[in-house]
Amino acid sequence: MNSEGVAASVIPCQGGVAILNREFSITGGTGNYTGFIWRRPSDGLYVVTCNPDCSPISGYRAMNNNTYSTLTITDVATTDAGTWRTLDAVAEDAVPVSVCHLTVMKIPRCSISSDVDTDSLEPGTQLTLTVDITGYYCSVETGFDLTTGDVTEPLGMRHNVSDVTDSVYDKTFNTGLRHLGNVTLNFICDTNKTLTCNGVQKLLEKGNATTATATTAAAPTPTAAAPPTTAAAPPTTTRQSSSARSPPVFEDPNRDITLGIAIGFSLLDIHSATINMPRLTEQQRNNAIGRLQAGHTQQQVARAMGVTRLTITNLWRR
Repeated sequence: MNSEGVAASVIPCQGGVAILNREFSITGGTGNYTGFIWRRPSDGLYVVTCNPDCSPISGYRAMNNNTYSTLTITDVATTDAGTWRTLDAVAEDAVPVSVCHLTVMKIPRCSISSDVDTDSLEPGTQLTLTVDITGYYCSVETGFDLTTGDVTEPLGMRHNVSDVTDSVYDKTFNTGLRHLGNVTLNFICDTNKTLTCNGVQKLLEKGNATTATATTAAAPTPTAAAPPTTAAAPPTTTRQSSSARSPPVFEDPNRDITLGIAIGFSLLDIHSATINMPRLTEQQRNNAIGRLQAGHTQQQVARAMGVTRLTITNLWRR
């Protein structure tokens, strides 16, 4: 019995559940022993004897002081599960004293498949999930629960295993809104371990996956389509007929002289000017035409646009 009156044999070992093939340590009091022994649960084998130095067998080691001893299992096996005990190494007919109960487990791998498309489920659809579980072990009663969305249901019956085991379960149900969401497997072995399996990991309602894909695919469209729309807008909204571009009448002798000279140059070498005319963007052309309509001279517009006067002359005559 411990200080609280609870049988020591039912007290779990500190540190939780031991994982198969990993290291685990157990600590127990030495009482008034001048020498003591650690005894394995499954077969009563003496794995370490300390009197006063500790002499372990392969796979175990121990250290001790005046009040407690720590046993380390270097590679936990199924035979290490159960209630560990110590006993006096000196006294004859010594009675073993329980230290703690060790639960051993091996966490499995799992894969889930379905007989229907789980990305496009309609309410009421019957589906069967096949859960393939490999390499699990638990030294106490074990089992599995399957969680789909907000619904958790057992897979098969709780059971005991004597060694590392594989199992396959089929779960058939009609899908409802509460089933939609993440799919996980709960491994029960003195505690719960939530596993995310390969294969089916979500149940989705019909339309959700399609909508998400369509939204993602359509998102870039406005960006891609924007340049043609922007480029096409000026011809549609700003280009005018030739008659509409007739310059307003202003009494500006300099403009008349400049315009006459420009027309003369244009008639003499319009082909050369056309070939050598710097390229203006549609926006620049509209800007130049607007300036001319506002009464600016061709020379002023040419200077402002950074082109030759012949370029503006030919633009005005188009």
